[in-house]
Amino acid sequence: MIQLRNRNNGTLLEVKRNKFVLSNNDGLHIIQKETVVYVKADGNYCAVICKGGRKITCAQTLKAVASKINMPSFYRIHQSFYINFSCVTCIAGDFSMITIDGDIHLPVSRSRRSGFRTFVATFIACA
Repeated sequence: MIQLRNRNNGTLLEVKRNKFVLSNNDGLHIIQKETVVYVKADGNYCAVICKGGRKITCAQTLKAVASKINMPSFYRIHQSFYINFSCVTCIAGDFSMITIDGDIHLPVSRSRRSGFRTFVATFIACA
């Protein structure tokens, strides 16, 4: 259980470990980790894409958001993408591209391909 105190009114918000919190101009967003499909970085901003099409944009780096999620089914495939492997539906033969939920195509950087191959083999072996 994580406890957060609201700066404005001092109320206490408790969040379970399977959830994380992002803040933006709309307020605090409590997100279940399993619902995250992928995170896309754009400089110091990130868009967290969840199942059902929910998209939350926040002023945090990809590294900061990834550290909040920190689950074994997630992997950073590119400087700009952090994916939930459970949502991957297809991997290109040379591991250069993945498909998520049948219609989202994301690149795997050359420098991360060998690590991604190892991750996939480990993930499949454990499943």
